[in-house]
Amino acid sequence: SPSWVVMDTMRRPAAYSRLVTTNALLLTLCFLLFVLIQHEKSTGIIAAHIRTPSRGPAHGGTAAATVGRRGVESTIGQDGNVRFRAFRRGPWVTQGASTFEAMARRRRRYVGVGVTERKTTENSAWFREDSYEPDVIVIGSGIGGLSCAGLLARYGYKVVVLESHYLPGGAAHGFERRGFEFDTGPSLYAGMSQPSVNPLRQVLDALGERVEWAPYESWKMHTPEGNFTFKVGPSEIRTVLERYGGKEAVEQWDKLMKKIGPLHESSSSLPPLVMRSDLNAIRTVWRYLPDLLKPGPATASVAGPLDSILEGVVTNPFLYNWLNFLAFALCGLPSDGTTAAAVIYMLGEMHKDKAILDAPIGGGKAIVDALVRGLEKYGGKLVLRAHVDEVVVENNRAVGVRLNNGEEIRASKAVVSNAPLWNTADLLRNQAKHSTGAAKFVEYADSIEPTASIGHLHIGIRADGLDELEPHHVIVKDWDQPIDAPQNLIVISIPTSLDPTAAPKGCHTVHAYLAGNEPFDMYKNVKSKEEYESLKSERSQVLWEALEKVIPDIKDRVIREVNMTATPLTHARFLRRHKGAYGLNIPAGKASFPGPKTDIEGFLRCGDSCFPGVGVPAVAASGINAANSIATIDEHIKLLDDMRREGIYDYSLTKPGKVEAVES
Repeated sequence: SPSWVVMDTMRRPAAYSRLVTTNALLLTLCFLLFVLIQHEKSTGIIAAHIRTPSRGPAHGGTAAATVGRRGVESTIGQDGNVRFRAFRRGPWVTQGASTFEAMARRRRRYVGVGVTERKTTENSAWFREDSYEPDVIVIGSGIGGLSCAGLLARYGYKVVVLESHYLPGGAAHGFERRGFEFDTGPSLYAGMSQPSVNPLRQVLDALGERVEWAPYESWKMHTPEGNFTFKVGPSEIRTVLERYGGKEAVEQWDKLMKKIGPLHESSSSLPPLVMRSDLNAIRTVWRYLPDLLKPGPATASVAGPLDSILEGVVTNPFLYNWLNFLAFALCGLPSDGTTAAAVIYMLGEMHKDKAILDAPIGGGKAIVDALVRGLEKYGGKLVLRAHVDEVVVENNRAVGVRLNNGEEIRASKAVVSNAPLWNTADLLRNQAKHSTGAAKFVEYADSIEPTASIGHLHIGIRADGLDELEPHHVIVKDWDQPIDAPQNLIVISIPTSLDPTAAPKGCHTVHAYLAGNEPFDMYKNVKSKEEYESLKSERSQVLWEALEKVIPDIKDRVIREVNMTATPLTHARFLRRHKGAYGLNIPAGKASFPGPKTDIEGFLRCGDSCFPGVGVPAVAASGINAANSIATIDEHIKLLDDMRREGIYDYSLTKPGKVEAVES
């Protein structure tokens, strides 16, 4: 590949000096196009921003909750699986452990973005009654799926999003319990409070939707060396490094930032909205080539693991541990498996002048609501309780889907799956008998291993007498253990520190979770509800111990009705994630995330199991890429020109424009 050629010339400069001096720019351009078209390597173009790897399941045990006058009850069967029973009952939730997926608003169906009730498959004939024949069907309403669908709707396509759950948002949706608002998914954002190259922000701006953000600048670290407050910005990190790693750590940090500086500048020069997966990418990217080519052949290095960038620069134990933690928190893999591009971009953004972090007022649900508003504004439709059983493939072309009630819905142009890799493969297994493309996809999915899963505590507490709390706390138990060792890394989020509306007056909403390091296999052979409850209690003790580091008397403050525990088993069941996985275990440098296109004509994908990978900005970028790969090049260019004329961004589409400056 072009990236191999570039790196080979760097290894043997004497033999290839003429090639380097005469063809470096050409090789770099080839590498750029290779990434944009094939998406086999990540070059930092849209690398993920800061985030914590919280992707929540529903809580296990026996539970009941109502949606309108309908409800869902979950139980642990003899085989250890969670089973559901639908029923009709009163307006609120039963006592005891409960599934946070089922925490709908009192006495009403989930209404989300200002409508009174959404269409559901209880009346799936609405497709025929409304004479709505979609051009594109999107399976799943995660951030990737909603980003893709919203952009396609803005392009003018008839789009329908089919969501199996009765709440939109996938792993990023929010829920409510007794006045406490919880996120099931990501809890750390950056680059959202003003126009930027954050892909999610660019999607929201393209749809003309806003989310209110609360700015902040720090979180609390609890490490074996001691506790410290980490602040974003160019200088604060140096104080921490000198205190715990000595002058050597500071010197190596300065060398690292000097090395990655040009790569960060290059990556931040390209707006995610220009992405597409065909040769027409050159028509949307050409104006950015001068800035993109500035690093020269070094551009290829960011396609490998972070460790390849750190080699020869970072040897200080504390500094290396810190960067390894950031890599794992960002993408769910240690530094030897996380793409260097992702961490380079994050470091550049966190440590630039006037850097800030952003917290959404209203939580992750506010982001999902904004995406749904944008979708519906442009004529798209969201259908809840619409579980897709199968993608219909004819002559190796995706022509529609079949729901679990037997309803078949046709799409004239494309089907896009926002479901995880393995779940998508399940939708194609029957089709693999007669479709070579489906057979290849299933074979590929079966060859990919998942990462570990997540365990959660969602609790409401009394806040009286508590000092001001940092919104996030990270506990690392042992640096000598792998950063992804079971229960070694714990994250605590207290959104009410920034958004008091997330809890009743005088209370805090608290979310503690095992960040992508809780094994699934120990749960799969549970034989009874009692055994499951015992295991759940045992495995959650580490979360309570972590919480007591932050709030020593937290157990005395817990509100009994708002105390919910989640396990990988329920994570898998409620969010339909294979083995409750946080994501795909695809280490950088050894394999690569696939792009949006497949070997089935008219069948594309988006979400955290395709390029560029795990993380909120990454999945939004995947949605952009899928949508632009469906749209014609003329439609795509018109959107970019319209965005420039609207004035939210400057002409480069990377910085705030005149309209945003006036509004600010």
